[in-house]
Amino acid sequence: MKNPQELYDLGGRLFIICGVAPLGCLPMQMTVRLVHTCLEDENAASRSYNGKLESLLPTLKESLPGSTIAYANAYDPMSDMVDHPQKYGFVETH
Repeated sequence: MKNPQELYDLGGRLFIICGVAPLGCLPMQMTVRLVHTCLEDENAASRSYNGKLESLLPTLKESLPGSTIAYANAYDPMSDMVDHPQKYGFVETH
């Protein structure tokens, strides 16, 4: 994690680390595969990446004394929007 260290060295002390959304639900992914549903393999990879990223944050915080590091979960809200589009004013998300 080289970039947070560079920002820290420049005086940055507040970091928001954002996970990835469900990549298997991207229209591009579904179009290439000619399907109209989210691709579970890609979504599993997104969840795995997010878990690994989140597990690195305590180590990152230790290496940047005095910093505040927050994890932004992009996966769950986007997944909920795809699964329950009416809740967000959408008719269809696939």
